Amino acid sequence: MVKLSESELKMLVKGGETNTVELKLAVPRAVDLAERLCGMANARGGIVIIGVEDATHKVVGVPDECIGETMDVILRAARQVIKPELVLDPPEPEVYVLAGKKLVVVTILSTDGPVSIGWNFLDKTGDSNQGIKYGRIVRNDL
Repeated sequence: MVKLSESELKMLVKGGETNTVELKLAVPRAVDLAERLCGMANARGGIVIIGVEDATHKVVGVPDECIGETMDVILRAARQVIKPELVLDPPEPEVYVLAGKKLVVVTILSTDGPVSIGWNFLDKTGDSNQGIKYGRIVRNDL
């Protein structure tokens, strides 16, 4: 994926959460984040932006001392919790600066086949994740 411009990032934040955009104030636990990433990958892919208040779209940023831990949680969710391992594009989360605040952005590609957390296959619909019915998985109808 091509690096986002400042105006593109502003538009994503301003637009709020959609099927392909997830806003987080701070990085959640790896398992919770994995649910979001898994749902996006099984749908159309998407972008998670960390450092933005979900309800107000206010950019608060990720403190410098939390950047490393935020990146680690994202990579643990994508590489260890989700099976098969989720491929990110680019392979590492990126740090952007918007309104003088640092945001951590992770881009999830749509997958060719389903990815799961254990035996939980999820699909992102709106701002929530839904279980995928068995028939869709067998037909690879994702």
